[in-house]
Amino acid sequence: MENEKVFTDGIIFKLPKETAPDFVKGSISFKTQEAIAWIQQHTENGWCNIDLLVGRSGKPYSALNTYKPKDNQSNDYSPKTDPNYSNGGFQDDLPDDLSNIPF
Repeated sequence: MENEKVFTDGIIFKLPKETAPDFVKGSISFKTQEAIAWIQQHTENGWCNIDLLVGRSGKPYSALNTYKPKDNQSNDYSPKTDPNYSNGGFQDDLPDDLSNIPF
């Protein structure tokens, strides 16, 4: 089954405590030997991508990210080669003549 979750072994994701500051988003704990073995088993091209998720029950968990781009998608995106990329990627509604701006 393609969409079946592959849960991590030896890796635990926890949400922050209620008293934690806003910049704390959670914590990750590794049971080193189990985590290393799991990561080595799920490494592809030198990478193992893991998603940090929260279930419907509110319980946090981590799972293997199994996303694979379609064959026609390229990871070699360059703004210089994108015909839709102009003006540095910003779209503005400023007039061409800016001499009337009071500041």
